Amino acid sequence: MACRDCALYDVERVKDKAGRIRKDRVTRCNWISTEVYPMSLGYGFNVRPSATFMEPNGGEGCPCFKPKE
Repeated sequence: MACRDCALYDVERVKDKAGRIRKDRVTRCNWISTEVYPMSLGYGFNVRPSATFMEPNGGEGCPCFKPKE
């Protein structure tokens, strides 16, 4: 299980013109605030937690993983 296989990951943004997923590109996780936090969680001073950018092969063991339908 990796970000590239998760329904919350915007995989279209990491593809090249030929439609191949590039491992050197990153895009934002589309996680929405719940009591379970994704691996991509970014912390800031006095701000609500929000998901940040992840590589397509990242996210191994993420508790927010949702398989694509």
